[in-house]
Parts: sequence; C-alpha cells; structure tokens
Amino acid sequence: MEEVKVKVRIPTNWNDVTLETYLKYKKTLDLYKNDDDEDELDMIDRSIIIALDILCGVAPTFAGQMPIEMLQHVMESLNKFMSKTEFDLQRIITINGVEYGFEPNLSNMAYGAYLDISKFDKITIDKDWPKVMSILYRPIVSKTGKLYEIKEYNTLEDESIFLNTTMDISFGCISFFLHLSRDLALYTLKSLKEGGEMSLLLQSIMEKSGKDIPQ
Repeated sequence: MEEVKVKVRIPTNWNDVTLETYLKYKKTLDLYKNDDDEDELDMIDRSIIIALDILCGVAPTFAGQMPIEMLQHVMESLNKFMSKTEFDLQRIITINGVEYGFEPNLSNMAYGAYLDISKFDKITIDKDWPKVMSILYRPIVSKTGKLYEIKEYNTLEDESIFLNTTMDISFGCISFFLHLSRDLALYTLKSLKEGGEMSLLLQSIMEKSGKDIPQ
C-alpha cells in the first residue's frame, strides 16, 4: 500500500485568511446551507470538508482519510479564531506597497461615493464588499502625524486589489459600522414608543451593518 502524505496549512488568525479566500468559503458554505435535502448532521460534515478544503488546502478526497485525532486538532484550531470577528478599525492599510486611508470624515464623504455605497441593500461582507472597501479606503496623498488626506473618489478604482487584504481588516471595518449603527439605533429608539416600531427599526439598521456575518 502506497503511503500518501498530506500537508495541512492551518490558519491561526483571521490575518492568515484573505478576503478572496473568505468569500469563496462563505459562498460554498451558503450553497449547502440552502440545500433543503441536507440534514443537520450532513451539513456539519459538509462544513468540515469545506473548511479543510478552502481554509487548509486539504482536498475533499483526502479529508476522509485523515486520522480522527488530526481532524479534531485541525477543527479545534480553526474554531479558536473563527468565532472571534471583533477587530479594531485599521485606518491605514498597505496594499502592494501603497498606503490606503479609511475615509477620514464620513459626514463629508463625496456625493458620488455616498451614492455608490447606498446602491447596496445592506453593508456586509459579501461579493460587493471589495467595492465597498474601494470606496472607503483610497490611496493617501498626504500625511502629517495621524492626520492624512486620501485621493478623490473615482468610481473606476480597481476593487479587485482588496481581495488580497486579510480578514482582520475587513472585520475591523464592518465592526466599526456595527458599533456606529448600534449607537444610532439606541439614539433613535429613544424617540419611539411602540415596541413594534422599535423592533423593525433595529432590525433594519442591524441588517445594514453586517449582522449576518457568519461566526
């Protein structure tokens, strides 16, 4: 019998996972979640295979041949960091040697940028997220200490470069909007008296701020 060695690369933090990899993982997982023929047990098994394939580089054909102890070790390692999606906003990031700055003043955001973001039904990490990132992060043209100025918004910016950024950056950005939305919701809810209205408003705001990010 020929012995086959499989190299398993186990991410230990979200900064080991690119946005492109995460979107592929999420899309594949969602396909099976929406399959009515999949029962809960099958879905658990399928999610393990998907995680091994996309996050660890282990082909499905080899997943079933892994010793149970090794499989448990890999899944425990993944679970340690995958449930932690709360990160601080990184206002300055570097892509291909170029510094990009987060929109320094959202209240004075260019009208074109605002219109492009408002086209999306909700702000969450999905196929449209690279475009959102290209609107919020733009090349820094000048910097003095912690203050900086970014390039004027251009709707033709290459959004694909953000696929190579790591997920700690994306989660930091979406966490910023999540906390901002919560603050706005709490402020607005004070003026509403009907419980039904409160629930609907909170649901609407949270949906637009990444509530449905898979943990």
